[in-house]
Amino acid sequence: MSRAGIRRGALAAALAAFALAAPTAAQQPKGGAPRLPQGVTWQPQFYNPAPAADDLVLPMPCGGAMAFRRVDVPKAGALDDRRIVVGGSDSRFALAESSRDDFIDGAFADPSDPGKRYYYLAKYETSALQMQAISAAPDKCPTASLAGRAPAAGVTWFEAVQFAQRYGEWLMANARSVLPGDDGAVGFVGCEQAFAHAWGSTAGLSPCRAEPKAE
Repeated sequence: MSRAGIRRGALAAALAAFALAAPTAAQQPKGGAPRLPQGVTWQPQFYNPAPAADDLVLPMPCGGAMAFRRVDVPKAGALDDRRIVVGGSDSRFALAESSRDDFIDGAFADPSDPGKRYYYLAKYETSALQMQAISAAPDKCPTASLAGRAPAAGVTWFEAVQFAQRYGEWLMANARSVLPGDDGAVGFVGCEQAFAHAWGSTAGLSPCRAEPKAE
């Protein structure tokens, strides 16, 4: 199953990639492990086996959690989307993954850097355990295990969308106070889209091949 990301506001819904808004200072300790929101009982090995101090961790039902990483998108102005190239040149996958132009923008402003916006992308693929936590009845929570940490497989697009919707609704109802926000808008989750993955897994998080398209 694809990863998740967080953005803000209804107008960003068509562009959402399982993404979130900006975390509060309390969620970004300067050192050590990331601070956990109230209610998380799973051990980090089940949802964030390689924790970093600036991870954004959000709760899930059944004492679970999901870890996110911030993805920066440089920009020159408020309406300056960044043009990138996604896809590849392998003719075997040209129908679905041919090289093409796309555009990306971070939905949230960085007050300390006007030349940068950002969004959040799930740090790992959604696991079978996380899928079960969202779909389980309150009295039938899954038991956290290393086997459950494997990526959820055999999931249709519609099931992935339903997962994102249910998780977003649960967060709004049970953990709204820990959701990132920007300019009065609260972050929401949605299924990852190709351009968000391409930028977030390459240029947005580390030096990579996916350079901005040359003019």
